[in-house]
Amino acid sequence: MATVKRVQKAVTAEVHAYVNATRTSCQVAALPPEYRQGKPQAIKDMAQKNLEKARQEKADAYSAAAGCDTSRIIIPQISGGGGSAGGSADAYRICIHADDEPCDGFLRMEATLLAACMGRNHRRQAEREGTCAAMLEKTDCTGMHVVGGETWDYRPISEEDKAFLAELEFRVNKIEPECREAYLELKAARHEQERTQEYMEDIGPKFSSAGPKGYEIYKRALANRDKAQQKKIQAEKKLKACQELLEDNEAETGTGEEQSDTQNKQKNVRPCNADEKAAFAQMLGSWRSISLGPNMTISGSCEQATGTEKYAEYCERPDATYNATLKRYEVKFTGRMEGESLQVAWTPDSTDTRSTAGSGSCRVSPDGTLSCSGIPCGINAKKQ
Repeated sequence: MATVKRVQKAVTAEVHAYVNATRTSCQVAALPPEYRQGKPQAIKDMAQKNLEKARQEKADAYSAAAGCDTSRIIIPQISGGGGSAGGSADAYRICIHADDEPCDGFLRMEATLLAACMGRNHRRQAEREGTCAAMLEKTDCTGMHVVGGETWDYRPISEEDKAFLAELEFRVNKIEPECREAYLELKAARHEQERTQEYMEDIGPKFSSAGPKGYEIYKRALANRDKAQQKKIQAEKKLKACQELLEDNEAETGTGEEQSDTQNKQKNVRPCNADEKAAFAQMLGSWRSISLGPNMTISGSCEQATGTEKYAEYCERPDATYNATLKRYEVKFTGRMEGESLQVAWTPDSTDTRSTAGSGSCRVSPDGTLSCSGIPCGINAKKQ
């Protein structure tokens, strides 16, 4: 009996592997030529290998069942009509992630490197999103699926597909990584509010006038509904606050021309000329960073002496020591620097006729860019 069950399982697995290999080949062929190599081709090759393995396992199962009655083996049928949401998700995922850079190597190293890697992938995905969507509209090979075969026609969604669909949901709703936790809290709160509302409506006609005990049940349901409603309202506020904070940070930490434009609008600051950019870049050129695992230590110059004049910088959380050799104060910041503000103020060197005094704040973005605002012109410097 166990041998016959092995045959049934192998037969069903081979049909699923065939559908997956055929569908994947069709999806890869539907991609624009420049997108087919790399990860799409690897996915196609893996599907083909899985099919070959399934065929071999089926042959082995039949061989082991020689002499047994296999006449009742159910061979699942393949249907090609009606379209398939799962197939569409597969096709879109292959296209949108075709150029992704592997970021796993940064998981235990440096948070800024991991964030930068994921950011690069996000930009690549955004660039090809329109192409992938257009490709999906023209793809007519995603409707193939398996029917029949006892309970084998049910194919649970994989963890990979769950992760992809979650990522797609974030992107469709324009939820940035920093606010995803708040978004998930709101999603759960909405679900709980809907559940308690439906329950209250269901028992209301039965229990609201069914005597003291029934009324107590109704009151508890009503209280749970109200509690869930308040939780949803708080979650909505939390998500809104997170998104508004991100917008404020983006306005403050914009780089290059974008930063200059923001500063001109908000602080009436004139754009930098080439000499000023060079002067400020030289001033910030000593910025260094050292990564020490999840609690990152970033070191930089917090006060720089030049002759009798100084570029004086002060920080929110200073732990400064004066370096007599380099004639500057050196400050270490422990913790994650993304989004943390480095307050700065400076006086130009007496021989520097190109710069003017100013004060403001600098921030370190996840990709390592040090962006300063409130200075006489828009400036940003990269960690060396």
